[in-house]
Amino acid sequence: MQKLLKLKEIIASNDTGGAIVTLLDGRCAIVDINKRWIGVDMFIDTFLKWGAFDRKPTDSEIESITRVIENPVRIEETRDAKAYLTDPSEKNVIDRIKKQSDMIIRPSVTRLVVFLLKRTGMIYPRFHSKRKEI
Repeated sequence: MQKLLKLKEIIASNDTGGAIVTLLDGRCAIVDINKRWIGVDMFIDTFLKWGAFDRKPTDSEIESITRVIENPVRIEETRDAKAYLTDPSEKNVIDRIKKQSDMIIRPSVTRLVVFLLKRTGMIYPRFHSKRKEI
């Protein structure tokens, strides 16, 4: 049985059939319209490494996203996304991080990602790669 997800807001979409949304329970998700797949996490910035989400969705995409959320083929949740709903102490920690990041680093997504990586101790080599100048 699929978990019931409730859409709060569609944040952005892209040309490949993907969208970032927020859910009523405080979590966020990436929606793949073509595969009818949903990935649930706590932080929107987590999904930015998967590609650019740089435009507002069209009316037909809004309908498709809503249909996928109502009846997905597959839902994957991170450990934090699961714990957010089941463990009150974990929820408090995540809410505190979200509040701090909103107050301190709102203007810069890159600084927010670095802040979260430092906070969690996670390292993503992709963020540390250097561009080659031509």
